[in-house]
Amino acid sequence: MNILLVEDRPEDAFVIKKQLAQEADDTPVEVEHVDTLGAALERVQHDGVDCILLDLGLPDGRGLNNLRRLQGVAPDLPVVILSGIEDERTAASAVQTGAFAYIVKRPLGQSEALFPVLEDAVAARRSDASALTPINNEGQFALDADHVIRSWDDRCEAILHWEREDIIGRSMYECVPASRREELVSAFANTAKLSEPLKLHMMLPNHRARLVEIQPSNQTTDDGHRIWLLVDAETSRRSLQAMQVLDLIMETVSDAVFSQDLEVVIHNCSRSTATLLGREATDLIGTPFTALFPAAARQSAESILLALKRGRVIRDLDLELQGPGDSHIPVTLTLAPLRDEYGGLIGACTIATQRELQPHAKSAHLREKLRLEEINSHLQDEVMELRDELRSLRRATAPSS
Repeated sequence: MNILLVEDRPEDAFVIKKQLAQEADDTPVEVEHVDTLGAALERVQHDGVDCILLDLGLPDGRGLNNLRRLQGVAPDLPVVILSGIEDERTAASAVQTGAFAYIVKRPLGQSEALFPVLEDAVAARRSDASALTPINNEGQFALDADHVIRSWDDRCEAILHWEREDIIGRSMYECVPASRREELVSAFANTAKLSEPLKLHMMLPNHRARLVEIQPSNQTTDDGHRIWLLVDAETSRRSLQAMQVLDLIMETVSDAVFSQDLEVVIHNCSRSTATLLGREATDLIGTPFTALFPAAARQSAESILLALKRGRVIRDLDLELQGPGDSHIPVTLTLAPLRDEYGGLIGACTIATQRELQPHAKSAHLREKLRLEEINSHLQDEVMELRDELRSLRRATAPSS
């Protein structure tokens, strides 16, 4: 069996190779190791690979997008995910996206058996290659010469929620808002001149509209109807809006907001984060998350990261961050996992609110301040009285002229 191991950590690759050698026993096994997604994509274009053992956190690729990109180049090769992320949602999304299995990395001797899983993956590929067909993002539907829908596949149904029996036989003009029908008439009249996909809103069964892209393909059905491709554009539109909102938040929010990747390295932070910590944003980006904590709190930071790698949300955690010099900044942290469009874990977002003194502590502080001010006032009065007495004594003892 020829296994392509895609893993960027040399120490992990060493452990995995050793484990496979032990489990394979007398079975001939060849493990080829690459440490980037780009190298893996290039390798799988050539023969000699039976299956892929894939890490989700690579220098040039993150999350389940690594799996999708490999599927795009080598759709018939079975992929087993080997990840440090112990998260059920990520595991489920990986299998739904087309991975044969999802295994969590553990120390040698404690890890789940790898070789039997890889054997099963290769056997499944040979017996039922169709089971490894990747998920298609493009829907396909057919229109006749009058622009009536004549076919409608599962992906179109998933995007627009119209079942075949309810939409086949409808005119495309019925499926768009009335205000966009003239635009669609013009587009259909100039199909041959369409240089890019046509964006339009199509109606859902609940009378709402969803943004999609359609474009003609070069294929036709057996009946001679032109096949069109349909892609969901609503997700990309919302993603763009979300990015714009995020940029606005990062510039204006008063709380410190920063995000880190699966390697717990900070890759984005708000302007207020730099203000709170007394450091430039350029100095914070690329810093390990744990380095933001005083030495005494590093163990707590490690526990936080372990919880995040299991996909958990942490709310209202009172800790201290490392401030300028040796100062400590009391904060309340809220942390939540970040996921890609396939549901896979890719990092975490942290919001840090600087903690103020509690109301009773403020009252005690104010009372103490007033008491000290009163004592200071009394001392100043006594000093003035002593100065007056000193002057009187000086005058009384001064020699007469």
